Amino acid sequence: MLSVFFWEYLQNLPIFAGFIWGYVLWSQGRQELAVPCLIAGSLAGALLIALTESRKSKGHREPALVVIANGAGMAVIMVAMVGYLSALWSSWLTDLLIGVLAGVGLGALQSLAAREKISLRHCVALGSASPLALIAIRLILKIGWSTWANILAAALLATLIIGFLDYAPKSSKLFRSA
Repeated sequence: MLSVFFWEYLQNLPIFAGFIWGYVLWSQGRQELAVPCLIAGSLAGALLIALTESRKSKGHREPALVVIANGAGMAVIMVAMVGYLSALWSSWLTDLLIGVLAGVGLGALQSLAAREKISLRHCVALGSASPLALIAIRLILKIGWSTWANILAAALLATLIIGFLDYAPKSSKLFRSA
């Protein structure tokens, strides 16, 4: 299980690096730099997932369509999330709804791109991690940590949630029917 967390964390790092740096740039009014940063983090994350997913799930290979869907889907979600977090009306309460929708949407997109049945387990994992990651990002950005500390902390939180929910043993009572 430790190996799963290592690879999941490695996969999450470019995604959260792109997101946090994109948010910082967006907050400074530098959207022309923020958007490419968000896209780069999404694409790097999608490629890293494709290159390392077999380390977590033996024999698994990401089809090209899934890599493209991951990169494009995450880029769209990340740009929308940075805009959302910058909106005056957003709050930790709306993070719950928006995060669940984004996470479940990405999980469903990944299954559809793989031409597989939508994975309830994976959608639950991403739908649980996304709102908590949004709330955590909202909180850690107010603490005053360095940007890299924020990236490492946000990636760690998402990794722990996704790791436990998505990669817990299939015999776990939590997912007997999934």
